[in-house]
Amino acid sequence: MLNLAVALELLNANPIQRVPKPRTARAEKPSLSPAQVKSIADNMPERLKALVVLLYLTGLRIGEALALKWSDVDFEHSKLYIRRSVWHGKEQTPKSRGSIRAKHLLDGLQRVLQRHQELSVRTDPEGYVFANGGGRSYDPDDLRKRALYPAMDKAGVKRNTAGAYGFHLFRHSAGSQMHAVTGDLKQTQGFLGHSGIGITSDVYVHLKPDSEIGSVEKLEESFFGELCSTVLKTGRERQSGLVN
Repeated sequence: MLNLAVALELLNANPIQRVPKPRTARAEKPSLSPAQVKSIADNMPERLKALVVLLYLTGLRIGEALALKWSDVDFEHSKLYIRRSVWHGKEQTPKSRGSIRAKHLLDGLQRVLQRHQELSVRTDPEGYVFANGGGRSYDPDDLRKRALYPAMDKAGVKRNTAGAYGFHLFRHSAGSQMHAVTGDLKQTQGFLGHSGIGITSDVYVHLKPDSEIGSVEKLEESFFGELCSTVLKTGRERQSGLVN
């Protein structure tokens, strides 16, 4: 503002031009390992296990995930469409133009969502994928306190940093893991649906169609791997008690 005032000849000079800029100390954000994410998912209520898996394997924001409807899930063509977000119970457009996007549904996540559909309150096209008993979208603050924190406690995940262990932690962890397995910052940007990482990369670095598939395959492999998760138990196995 002061530089603009100088340019408009309202001031002769910027009085704070040589004042050192304050430095802000950024705390290191926590990141979960695939094993920790799986453990949290296993300890979530049955109807919310898939939410944790979805957040991690897609990098969606919690508002985007809670706004998903079954019309956005295309099992036939293995696509997941992010078209809206929800805030305080009201639907709105996603955060940025890059946030309106389609995700590839690979086998692991597709199986999780198909099993989740069997437990859903509503399965019609306009029904929310993650809905409460009344068929409405969940409140993320209520979910965090009532379901996520208890699941973290059971999984042995300590919440050492205030405000850093909400549902956004899964998005941050997914982005960190995606960059770790690909080493590609641009690919990670596309995966998270960020609007940009700088004019150079936005203008001169282009992704090939469906190039995200290979990266998401690596992310799923690091998540499912050889670890066994109750998320993937079938209904018959749960009822018979064959899997502990």
